[in-house]
Amino acid sequence: MSADLIDRLKEIYMNKHGKDHHEILSSDIKYVMDKYNVSQPEAVKMIYENIQGYKNDWILFT
Repeated sequence: MSADLIDRLKEIYMNKHGKDHHEILSSDIKYVMDKYNVSQPEAVKMIYENIQGYKNDWILFT
């Protein structure tokens, strides 16, 4: 499931940020991992859920 989510995130970020999407996505994943002390798969899931509006108990994008 994590691989599927990362592929979806890559597509979302590519559409939003263009050629710099990889660096921006990597930075966002690292930020969530550090701030919330979670693993990479959990960080990917949190970012995806945040973008989709599933969770509102934390905000990555302001």
